[in-house]
Amino acid sequence: AGRLGQALAWSLASRGLAVCAVASRRAEGAQALADRIAGCRVLPAQAVADACDLVFVTTPDVAIAPTVAACRWRDGVAVVHCSGVTEVAALDAARREGALTGGFHPMQTFGDPAVAARSLPGCTITIEAPEPLDATLVSLAECLQCRVNRLPPGMRARYHAAAGYTSQ
Repeated sequence: AGRLGQALAWSLASRGLAVCAVASRRAEGAQALADRIAGCRVLPAQAVADACDLVFVTTPDVAIAPTVAACRWRDGVAVVHCSGVTEVAALDAARREGALTGGFHPMQTFGDPAVAARSLPGCTITIEAPEPLDATLVSLAECLQCRVNRLPPGMRARYHAAAGYTSQ
């Protein structure tokens, strides 16, 4: 329920998509996010993994792998992180349990979630995922009115460095 998670959840919900659950280290942050989205509940991380078909992991990069490893995952659930630099392999604990895994990185800053949500349309979202998850993520990016960029596995650090360099 941090800045990126808030902006993404608000943006998806404002376009009519179901954002049904949120988990966070900070209960007050999770509740504040859930309160702004009709039908969204605050749940423990495992309950989110159990209840949702698509889970966005929007933790700081160092917490992605431990957060995912702390949950049990089921066949067919999609688990996606939003980091530009962390490899999708950070989600391998979920993949080994049958989840589809991928990356969905909006290439913009998220200093203020409300400003970021307003400026999300038109930004580029870099997607790294196998089918059928790739098609789902492309549909979400298009629903958000974003441009899609695809990234092959193993290139996230170079991609992130290049994006940072060009934004200077």
